[in-house]
Amino acid sequence: MSKRELIVAIDGPSAAGKSTAGTRVAKRLGYLYIESGAFYRALAWKVREQGIDPTDNGALQRVSGTTVIEVVRRPDGARILVDQRDATDALRTPEMSRIAAQIASNPLVREPMLRLQRTLAKDGGVVMEGRDIGTVVFPESDVKFYLTRTRRYAGSDGTRSCAPKAWTWSCKPRLTRSWHATART
Repeated sequence: MSKRELIVAIDGPSAAGKSTAGTRVAKRLGYLYIESGAFYRALAWKVREQGIDPTDNGALQRVSGTTVIEVVRRPDGARILVDQRDATDALRTPEMSRIAAQIASNPLVREPMLRLQRTLAKDGGVVMEGRDIGTVVFPESDVKFYLTRTRRYAGSDGTRSCAPKAWTWSCKPRLTRSWHATART
């Protein structure tokens, strides 16, 4: 029986350096890096493509239950396929972020997205980052990082990408390692 690779969860607030840390950890380990918000932006892309009102619960339930979202590892990084169409380059627009923010808190959307994220990572070999990753999505992940930021270091508009400069470690009793990082200038 082969040993399963780790599930690494990186959590924290906006502009704490989750993406920077996540991509670096995944590259170092040779794991797939996934930003959880990409799933919601992928569904937002489908919602926009089909002209669905993001506040229409019935339509959201139908589209979230039938849309196939895949993460495909490529030499140039992961690509997000929505119903076999590569939507990766369209996901980082303000419009996709706005629609994703509208639908992400909807339980009719959130539950299927949680199942998808858990299924994708079930065999390990994944570094996934996003809000609630270590507490809701993967509460039993092998390794959990929680990054924080100081107000002084974060960009005022929340868009400044920064790598935390000071790292501290703490161990939890269940053999789950927890990494707490605070960015300092």
